[in-house]
Amino acid sequence: MFIEKDRRYFRRYVIRIKARTVHAAPLPFAAKEGDWSILNALRKAVRNGKASAPQRNGDTIDLIKVEHDATRELLVLLFHRVSPNAADPAYRRRQANKLSLRQTKKEIDEEQAVSCHLVISTKLKDGTYPATLEEIPGLSASAVLGIVKSVLHDYKYPYKKGKESLETNTVFKAEGVKASSLTDALKKKGSLDYLTLTRTLPPDVPDAGGIAEPQTQRIRYKIVGDPAQAGWQKKFKSFIEGTKATWDHVSVDITLEDDRHRTVRIDAEKEAAEILFVRSDLVFIKGDLNPCTMKVVPAIVDAAAKLLKSS
Repeated sequence: MFIEKDRRYFRRYVIRIKARTVHAAPLPFAAKEGDWSILNALRKAVRNGKASAPQRNGDTIDLIKVEHDATRELLVLLFHRVSPNAADPAYRRRQANKLSLRQTKKEIDEEQAVSCHLVISTKLKDGTYPATLEEIPGLSASAVLGIVKSVLHDYKYPYKKGKESLETNTVFKAEGVKASSLTDALKKKGSLDYLTLTRTLPPDVPDAGGIAEPQTQRIRYKIVGDPAQAGWQKKFKSFIEGTKATWDHVSVDITLEDDRHRTVRIDAEKEAAEILFVRSDLVFIKGDLNPCTMKVVPAIVDAAAKLLKSS
């Protein structure tokens, strides 16, 4: 998927933050330099190289910059994904019915990179903090939000219980704001591609004699029927219902318009009700946007701020 220079999709989330210990106050978003805060925790992790998440294919996702906009009550986080093994991009030109191709070349010590912004409102609303994530291929919400969660888990801060001085850390949870449904997606040139079942510690596995142990078992189905046909969703729900006894998780891979992709976990406890996935808003932005930046981009933050204000 190519990254367009004049538009971005933003996914909507709500974030819950609390101290792990009930007797401790939650960590504030911002404080003076050196005082205990989420801002200082994240900046410290960036300085110490502790705000990274290696990926299975050799890529790395890094939190590289954290800014606090006190006026608009926003915390802005800039992430990179670097791909040392990515192929160099090529550019095609058509002139007078002839095609030419220009191949770019990276230096030995360079890596292809893309970036995204996570913008969090520091203003509490209905017990949560609204947030929005710039949607960039390869920078998944689970990895980006997982870095924040890991940093705050490792950041111990003091509190008092009576006269006793103790330490705690922060519980960080992000939940996608559900809006779009599978039915809506299929109406907009979307498609349902794969169904995946997973479970841990499968029963009746061969005894490896202590040299190996079972982990996750996975089975993947390719969707070959037409979800738009009458009766298809009834069969689909019946199939999901039948997985409850033996499988832990069920997820579907969906292709949306503009070749965007989603992997959505189905809640089997809700009897495979209509599949919902995280709301995503398309915003057109004036001026050219680069696929990667070293600085927070004001136009991206402005767009995110408007969305958060309307949430």
